[in-house]
Amino acid sequence: LYEAKKLEGDVLFAMGSQTGHDKAFDAKRAGELFERAAKAYAAAAEVGRSDPAVHEAECDLWIQAMYAAGEAGDSMRPGFEKAKGACGRAITASPRTPSGYVKLAMAHNAFSFWAALGHNDGESPEKALAEATALVDDAVRRSPGDAFASYLSGAVWRSMVYYLEELGRDDGAAIDRAVAGYEAALAVDPRFAWALNEECATLAMRG
Repeated sequence: LYEAKKLEGDVLFAMGSQTGHDKAFDAKRAGELFERAAKAYAAAAEVGRSDPAVHEAECDLWIQAMYAAGEAGDSMRPGFEKAKGACGRAITASPRTPSGYVKLAMAHNAFSFWAALGHNDGESPEKALAEATALVDDAVRRSPGDAFASYLSGAVWRSMVYYLEELGRDDGAAIDRAVAGYEAALAVDPRFAWALNEECATLAMRG
């Protein structure tokens, strides 16, 4: 039963996440658990490849691995490429399900923020930001009323704000777009901590 292997992957992923992004970070421990989780998800996908939940779970895993890599000062690109592949398989398995598009947008958003801060591993920040913005806009269209999709709209424009500031260019319009995205997310979920925190930081930049 592929569900059993997916469950194994979920457990290993949860264990690794306790030592990953936003937790007490232990790069080695998280990496070992994520690799074991990835193998479990791969085994599940061999049998349940038509179930988008398997691929979405793997996509979540590699997004978390991206954050962990960034926290450790390593390149996000390996995790990013794997996240794109897993999210793409989820979309192929169920093209009408919006969650796969939202997760793909999340992966691109994380990578574009990393690129905007100069850790681009040979990637053009403009290209990364343009791709992320297009995918986030698509995810918002596919998921009307989804707080997380709207949050991503704020987040990707916040990445643009950082990049424009680095270049010494006017970031007023980008700040407005970021705030609008966060406000849309908070209209759905007023206690959305990520949106509250990042809107606070964005408004401080405006000030």
